Amino acid sequence: RRFLPLNHEWRNDKKSFDGTVELRLPPNTSSGDDILDQVADLDGLPVTNDKKKKVKVSHDSRAKCLKPELEKIEAQIPETLCKSEKVFIPAFFDVMEYLQIHLANEAMIGRPVQYRSMYSVERWLYFLKLFIRNRSCVERSIVERYIANEFTTLCSRYLHTMETKFNLLERNYAGGAIESDGGLMIFCQPEQALKGGKPHRLDLKEMEHAHIYILKNCDEVQPFLEEFSQYSGDSSQKQFDRQFINWFKEKIEGLYKHDDSKKMADLLTLSRGPMKNATRFKGNIINEYRFHVQDYDKGLRTQNCGIVVVGETDEEDGIIYYCGELTEILELQFQGGRQLVLFRCMWFDVYDNERGVKMDEYDFLSVNPQRFLKIDEPFVLANQVSQVFYARDHSNKGWNVV
Repeated sequence: RRFLPLNHEWRNDKKSFDGTVELRLPPNTSSGDDILDQVADLDGLPVTNDKKKKVKVSHDSRAKCLKPELEKIEAQIPETLCKSEKVFIPAFFDVMEYLQIHLANEAMIGRPVQYRSMYSVERWLYFLKLFIRNRSCVERSIVERYIANEFTTLCSRYLHTMETKFNLLERNYAGGAIESDGGLMIFCQPEQALKGGKPHRLDLKEMEHAHIYILKNCDEVQPFLEEFSQYSGDSSQKQFDRQFINWFKEKIEGLYKHDDSKKMADLLTLSRGPMKNATRFKGNIINEYRFHVQDYDKGLRTQNCGIVVVGETDEEDGIIYYCGELTEILELQFQGGRQLVLFRCMWFDVYDNERGVKMDEYDFLSVNPQRFLKIDEPFVLANQVSQVFYARDHSNKGWNVV
């Protein structure tokens, strides 16, 4: 707020900021002459008195070609930073965040940055400084490490079967796309389990919830679901799901007698549902994300249990984002050696726009971690989820910012 005009209302706004009134003037920006005056008396810095060699400071505004856009940007940057101070905690702001205040002024004085930039030189010097291991022989250390780096780089170009920095896989790489063998694409999702699996036996309720969710989210099953919906009577959702499972199983068994293709075989496997014996994992890599269950995540400084699923588009409310926390990772077994990974989640109450979820003026989504949806759909396919991070909102207690 120190860089705002003296009559700006935010200078006296205590509630929105750190509880203080800002009365200080903007700090003076040192010119080139000021810096030369400061170092004029230092030993070892020859400062000439020759007027021809001194840098001439021009005060002609037409020669500087000041752009109105830069002047507008210079006035807008302090207001933008003040808006950010209302959202982020004070620890977020450091020297680099406030550096942009001077960028517009430097662009008006120094002209295009490519003619005066030192970024590439600084990056190269930083790269060379990383080679220093013996501080008593700095130059020799840099030379030896540089030659060794060039040598290993040249050799690694020819070692195709060995893992080098040029062919090293990404951290959360779970394998490329699995080519379909003619079956269902739902069984061809690349993923990698973590933290060792433990056997888990599904109860009847878990099997029913998992089975109906898989059927409703399989593209090849949608035509059968639409066909069944046409002549199904008025019944509750639970009755509809159970009737569809039985009808779909009988329908596929009849079709399989005349069509024994790989796709129909997978549909038959899917209609019979998962086996009772499953495997439980604490972590999984899929969609280039690394997920951990909530219990395992509590002992870590990182957070990998936050998930979000994009729901169906509603004409009134628009896209619904189902936010939640991952509680269990299950690998289901099907007949024929087929496997499928499901995530069990606790969903936050995204239907209550007052006590469950809210959107602030800067389009930041916040959820109430104490309110959850009361629905019988705990499972979601692993390939449907994306990862989010929940940060504690210090300005609104009891809320987490997504």
